[in-house]
Amino acid sequence: MATIDSPELSNQLKQEQSSLQRLQFELDRQRIQSKKQVLENQKSSDLAKVALTAADREKRRADQAYQSHSISQIDFEKAQDDLENAKLVYKHAVNDAKLNIESLEFEVQTKQLQVQRQALEVNELSRQEIELTLLSPVNGLVGNLAVEQKNQVSKNQAIMSVVDLTEFELDVDIPESYADDLAIGMLAEVNLDGQTHQAILVTISPEIENNQVKGRVRFAKFDSQGNQLTAPSGLRQNQRLTTRILMESKTDVLMVERGQFLQSANGNIAYVIQDGLAYRTAIKTGARSLSVVEVLNGLSAGQQIIISGTDQFNGANTVLISQ
Repeated sequence: MATIDSPELSNQLKQEQSSLQRLQFELDRQRIQSKKQVLENQKSSDLAKVALTAADREKRRADQAYQSHSISQIDFEKAQDDLENAKLVYKHAVNDAKLNIESLEFEVQTKQLQVQRQALEVNELSRQEIELTLLSPVNGLVGNLAVEQKNQVSKNQAIMSVVDLTEFELDVDIPESYADDLAIGMLAEVNLDGQTHQAILVTISPEIENNQVKGRVRFAKFDSQGNQLTAPSGLRQNQRLTTRILMESKTDVLMVERGQFLQSANGNIAYVIQDGLAYRTAIKTGARSLSVVEVLNGLSAGQQIIISGTDQFNGANTVLISQ
C-alpha cells in the first residue's frame, strides 16, 4: 500500500551487516588458528613421546650394561634420570595439549556468541526495514489517509485505514422502549438495493442518548440451516441502510397498525368501527414491532378500529363518527 523511506535505518543496517561480516571473518580466522595450534600441540606431544621411547630404550640398555659391569654407577643413574625426565616432559606435553584445546574451544565459542548476537541485531534491523513497506492485513480497500505523500512520520503514527469489506458492521439506532428486549445474538435483516441480507446483533450500548440505544450488527456468514452466506457487495463506509432486528418471529398472527390508541388504557381498549359508530371493545395485545402490534383476543380479522388517540372519548362505550 505504501513505502516509508528511512535513510537512517538503512545506513544503520548496512553498518551492522558490515560488523557481522567482520565478526564472521574473525571467527573463521580463530578456527584456522585453533586448528594450527592443535597441530602444534599434537607435534609437541608426539616428540615428547618419541623422546620417552628413546629414554626407555636407553634405560633398558643401561640395565643390561650395569648388570655386566660395562658401565659405571654414574652412567646407570644418568640413564634413569633421563627416563624420568622424558616421562615428565611427555606428561606435561599431553596436559598442555588438553588445556590448549579447551582454551581454543572457549575462544571459538566466544567468537560464535559475538557473531550470533550481531546476527540478531542485523535480523531486527532487517525486520524494521521490511516493515517500512506497508502491506494490507486484509483484502479490502484503503479508507482514510492520515498522512499526505512525502510527509514525515513518527514511530507508531497512524498512516491510513484499511476497510475489510467482509467484516463490515452497521451502527443502528434503536428506540429506548426496546432496550430491555434486546440481546446480543439476535437476528437482524439489512435491506440493501432491494435485497434482504441476514445479520446478527453483536453489541448493545448501555447508554441512552436522545431516547435511543446504540447497537451494532454484523452480516451473518451462515444461515439457520448452516448454509454459508455470501457477503453483500458494493458496500461503502458511512452508507445509510435500513436494518430490522427480529426480536420475535410469529406466523398466522392477527395484527393491526401500531398507533396512539395503545397509550390509552395500556392498549387494553380499542374502538371498533361499525355502521358509523365506534364501539368500545376490550382487547389483549401481544408482541409489538415498530409498525404493527399483535392482537391476542377481542378483535376479528377484517374489523376496523381507530388507531389514533382515544383519550378524548373519555371512556365512552359508543362514539358517533362524523365524516
